[in-house]
Amino acid sequence: MRPGQDISRYTAWFRNYASSFCGDDGQVWDACALKTRHTFRVMGEIGVLGKSLFLSSREMRLARMMALLHDVGRFTQYARFKTFVDAVSVDHGDESAEIIARENLLDDFSECERRLILYCVKWHNKKEVPADASPEEEFFLRLLRDADKLDIWRVVCAHYNGKMEAPKETVELGLPGDRSISQNVHKDIMAGGIVNSLDLKTAPDFMVLQMGWVFDLNIDKSFVLLNKRAYLEKIARALPPCREAREIYQKVRSYLDERLQGKRETKAVSATGDANNG
Repeated sequence: MRPGQDISRYTAWFRNYASSFCGDDGQVWDACALKTRHTFRVMGEIGVLGKSLFLSSREMRLARMMALLHDVGRFTQYARFKTFVDAVSVDHGDESAEIIARENLLDDFSECERRLILYCVKWHNKKEVPADASPEEEFFLRLLRDADKLDIWRVVCAHYNGKMEAPKETVELGLPGDRSISQNVHKDIMAGGIVNSLDLKTAPDFMVLQMGWVFDLNIDKSFVLLNKRAYLEKIARALPPCREAREIYQKVRSYLDERLQGKRETKAVSATGDANNG
């Protein structure tokens, strides 16, 4: 790691902060361990993506800080509500940004850098990137969202393959195990859009939402990794064998193939505001 990328004291703070929530409760311990592992894997993913974009030392340090802190609110969320489901607890992006500000964590970053980190942490889990984001905000936010998705896909695919790294209610949102796909969820995907979380009625609906994240990927390297790891195929195999599932897989697979072939323009921009094709 280049000197300008060092964030070791923040990493030490994060480990201490996360462990302070573990206690003797096995369920809480497992939840904290899950989010700690996820955090460091997202840091790894963002490093790979950043390298593919030839980020400077300053840019890479900012990206890694965002990854380190993006889910820091998950620990208070679980401690208070015993769930990672935002809809029945707190918005974990907002919670994370509030903790960072309250703990005064970013004292050796400039004011502009602090605002940028807080912005990206706050918005990393929202349905869409804000339309009024600056070019720099949009670039780093899309980068963080890609890195986050890549590891979440890993977790859910392991779950669907029988490897219970995460609690079932985390992966399936506590949705009924009904083996059907809701009409509105199917409609959202076939229109090339992100599934509205309010339309989720069954566990397969949430799987479809996860497949639809491909429409919100931005960095060329993200598409390469998604294809190499076959996450779409792994989720598709867990869906019920029905016409809707086949159509959904064909839709997301076609979009991924088009991105891999460079037939669609990327939504990501560089920190300087230029189109970034990765």
